[in-house]
Amino acid sequence: MVPSFFMNDHVAQEIQVRRLVTTLRWALLGVAVVAASLGAFYFWKMQKQKSAEAAFDLLHEATQIEERAGREGSTLQKDAMDVMLSWPEAQRQEYVKALESVESQYSKKSAGLLATLKKARFQLLSGQHAQALEAYQSALSRSAGHDSFELYYAMAAEGAAASLELVGRLPDAKTLLDQALSKTKSPLRPVLFLSLARLQIQLGEKDRAAETYDKIIKEFPNSEYEKRARALKLRAG
Repeated sequence: MVPSFFMNDHVAQEIQVRRLVTTLRWALLGVAVVAASLGAFYFWKMQKQKSAEAAFDLLHEATQIEERAGREGSTLQKDAMDVMLSWPEAQRQEYVKALESVESQYSKKSAGLLATLKKARFQLLSGQHAQALEAYQSALSRSAGHDSFELYYAMAAEGAAASLELVGRLPDAKTLLDQALSKTKSPLRPVLFLSLARLQIQLGEKDRAAETYDKIIKEFPNSEYEKRARALKLRAG
């Protein structure tokens, strides 16, 4: 039987309705996906912020030990680090363990890097040069290539070079500083340059040291670094 025109129109309308429903379903699905994505993003952002806050809260617990040393030092006319270095081994280990707790839980966050750098500096000043070098190298690898961690990278490079220098590995220290200076635009560049020049002089490379001082003078005019570079260049002859 041939369908009537009414049946044809009814079928056509039904097809259009089904197409419209299908289109609406896909549109609603798209909206739901976008909403879910936005919700997930904001949830992730909030969790990330909470994680960062928790990391710095934990780091604050470690820095309270420094504050305690600072209060003790104020009565002895010493700075906090001198006081901490004079503490018994048990107290010194308390500080290191507090920093390691932050480091282990938040190794890829700012708080974790700061904890590593603080620990490395304390170990370096304590005469634990090998341990300090290991900590600085860890901070170097974790901060390398991250723009937000550029300052930490420069701090780690300077500390690692100092550690290498103290264990007699001057060429390695110089190579490390050369590499760091080629990678970073950190405000600590003049400090890295000064360390590099000092190593070059120790290695008998006075001409290269003079060039390094000239770079400081050129890159950082009218600064304390320029004055220091000029004085050191004159002293080095």
